[in-house]
Amino acid sequence: MFSSDALLAVTLFVIVLLASAWAGRQVQERITLATQRDALALEAKLVASQLAVSPGLPADWDGLAVANASSIQALGLGSWVGEYLALDPVKVSRLAALMNENYTTSRALLGVYQHDLRVLVKIWNGTDYGVTQSMGLQAGNATQVSVAMREMVLDAGAGLRRGQLWVYISCGDAC
Repeated sequence: MFSSDALLAVTLFVIVLLASAWAGRQVQERITLATQRDALALEAKLVASQLAVSPGLPADWDGLAVANASSIQALGLGSWVGEYLALDPVKVSRLAALMNENYTTSRALLGVYQHDLRVLVKIWNGTDYGVTQSMGLQAGNATQVSVAMREMVLDAGAGLRRGQLWVYISCGDAC
């Protein structure tokens, strides 16, 4: 029948085969997580860029009536002040109201369809950045969260102040 050497060789072969399958599965899981993390990071950066460097489409979307909000094609928080795009506090308030009224539509206008979205606007008050406006959903029990931050200027009438726009994209088990 089988010699002890052949039995040992078959046993070692099976052990190596099982270890290789396990290691391959571990590598695949890590690659999948890294890909998901990269996709979330890209999504957060795109939303932050859209909000920070665009007035939206139409540019006066913040003045549209709630019933007419369906004519908004893209959201942006900037308004042209002279030669620069400044953070518009009216648009920030309007975005917060829009997200409270219809979170799903607001997310879609920012290109976020499957993940949760949170936006924070922080204004420099001379000593630190205080949260001026917070909108969207907190990460809660998210398995992954990606954050993007953009610096902006705020036209304060008497001079320019700095502001920060923070975008959090998160997902749960469906990530």
